[in-house]
Amino acid sequence: MPRAKKGGHRGGGSVIAFIDSGADGRRLAIDQVEGVWSDDPDDDPLVDQVGHGSMTALIAASRADVNGFDGIAPDAKVYILKPKRDERGVLSTAGLMRATDHIAQHAFKTGKRVIVNNSWGLWGCKPRYMACAMIMTRFYVRADRRGLLQAVWAAGNNHLHDCPQPTSNW
Repeated sequence: MPRAKKGGHRGGGSVIAFIDSGADGRRLAIDQVEGVWSDDPDDDPLVDQVGHGSMTALIAASRADVNGFDGIAPDAKVYILKPKRDERGVLSTAGLMRATDHIAQHAFKTGKRVIVNNSWGLWGCKPRYMACAMIMTRFYVRADRRGLLQAVWAAGNNHLHDCPQPTSNW
């Protein structure tokens, strides 16, 4: 049985997936990585040029023996998914959907429920991207009901860019 934090659980037996900019593999314990995925063969998921994916992964699952501090669930396994980016460095909608499909298949094949951290923003204005947000939300609700995925949405990374007025996609 994993050692519990005072008043809590350390995440043992859990898998947390991060659909983001990758994660710095030097900041993760080797036995902690459940898997990695990218739809760009030249873009290693364990390299994070932006730092955002590393930040979210370390908040959730940092281990004191690697980084000097424990995250919320340091005994959890992590799965790093790095969708392809467009010419502006923004995650593509198609890549996001492929990453989600990949982690859903992993959950289905292994029988392990996966907590999926979605910490990506959409680029563009509401008419085009609101449909993507609605489709993804509906998918995650159904996957949750089937015990495959539990989605976590990062607050604060939800404003659409390049719009004539501020708007939120959620």
